Amino acid sequence: MTDEERRPKRFWAKHKAQAVLRLLAGEDMEHLSRELGVTAAMLSEWRDAFLEAATEGLKPSCPSKGGVEIGRLQSKIGEQAMEIELLREKIARMVWKSWLPSTRRCRTGARTTCTSSPQSWFLTTNF
Repeated sequence: MTDEERRPKRFWAKHKAQAVLRLLAGEDMEHLSRELGVTAAMLSEWRDAFLEAATEGLKPSCPSKGGVEIGRLQSKIGEQAMEIELLREKIARMVWKSWLPSTRRCRTGARTTCTSSPQSWFLTTNF
């Protein structure tokens, strides 16, 4: 296998990280650039990006108070929206069930079959 066959045609993050670690371990940049078939400038860019990412990774990561509060409030809104939807469905079932044709006392007090629709009652009732 020749050097050309061993070199990856495209350098993935894993290959770049290995090259940078070799540089940081003290390997000569000129030798490594010839071995990998990339320029010394490219290796320098990889090293700088690697060190920048490492610096960012070591910063303390405490979530901001505002972000936590926003998340909590969004969760609360979701819970309330679900509760409202369930209550609306329950009310609609109760209204429909109460207006099924049957002989019972109507709102007027007479014992008869109610003829008014549940929709009209539902629309005029304040909850």
